[in-house]
This record gives sequence, structure tokens and C-alpha cells, in this order.
Amino acid sequence: MLEKIVLLFITIMAIIGILNYNDFFEKDMKYITIGRVKIYSVSNKAEILFLDESVGDRIRTLYNSSEPIFIFHGQAVGGKLKKDMYLEAAEENARGALSRFVETTVEIFQQRIEVRTGMSLSKSAYRELINLSSSSKQGGAKLIAAWMIPIDGIVYEYHGLLFYDPTMLATMISQNELIKREIYKLNMQPKEFFEILNEAFKEAKP
Repeated sequence: MLEKIVLLFITIMAIIGILNYNDFFEKDMKYITIGRVKIYSVSNKAEILFLDESVGDRIRTLYNSSEPIFIFHGQAVGGKLKKDMYLEAAEENARGALSRFVETTVEIFQQRIEVRTGMSLSKSAYRELINLSSSSKQGGAKLIAAWMIPIDGIVYEYHGLLFYDPTMLATMISQNELIKREIYKLNMQPKEFFEILNEAFKEAKP
């Protein structure tokens, strides 16, 4: 009987400890919110430098339709005097993460095309698809948030968030002569081509 009481006491204390830990963690964090959607958690010490609400409606639409929201984070460390330089470095690191994601997506897309048609994308079409998908302006990538966190009063962490909307690709690809020739060579309909590409984006979601 005594052993059961001790075991029950230990269990209750463990649950209380977990609840207190979660409560502490929540209090130590806050959220980057755009379009009334919490898209990223940051330290309470973070000083928000930039928020772009121009994509708020689009993010809200994706959230409400349970579609993936592609967010990429970049970070840099430096002093306070050259803030713009370190913010640019953080953004560049986020774009690097986007580029790696796009390469993974196109690899998955290539595999799905091979399974569906028994043929592969040409090297030129493969490269063109990566270029179109990762282009900062054409591909729909946009810096939507930036913040800084003090480390010791002298050194700061600089962070940037990139929002990527691949739906813009459909128009770009449909107007690209190289990709149109590739779709014809694969004996596919454009709609089918885009559906497979969209599936690949979802599978590669970071």
C-alpha cells in the first residue's frame, strides 16, 4: 500500500513538473504573427525589426485551407553597429535554405515523372525548373519578418523569415518555352505536370 502511495506521489510530482516546464517555456517565447496566423516562435527578448503584412491574406488563406505554408529561417551573429549587414546575412542564409528545399523538391518531382512516364526530365529542363523555382522575385520568395536578440549586450543574433509561395510557378512555367517543350516530350498535359510538381512541394516541405 505504501509503495502505491509513493508511486502515486512521484507520478503527480512528475506531471506538475512537466506542466510547470511547459508554462515556463511558453512564457519565455512569443510568436511572429502575420495574417492573424502564428508562423514562428521567438524568444521574448527578441526585438522585432520588420513585419510584412502584405502577404497576410495569402498566409491566412493557406492556413484556413490546411495548405502548407513554406517558411524559411536564416540567422547571423554580429554587433549592433552594422545591423543592416547582419540582417542581409540572415536573409541570405534563409534563401540558402530555400534553394536546398527547391533542389530536393525537383529531385522528388523527377522521380515521380519517371514513375509516371518512364522518362526523365532533360538536364536543361531540370536546371530551368530549379532556376524558376528558386528565383527570389519570380519564384514568389519574400522576406516577411526580421528580429534581433541580444546575447551579451555587445553581440546579437539576427534572424530573418522568408515566405515562399510556389503557386506563382504555374504562370511562369506555362509561359516558359523550354518547359512547354518538355511537357510535350513527356506526352503530358500541363495540368498533370503541375499537379505532380505540387505534390513534390508538399512531400519536400521543410
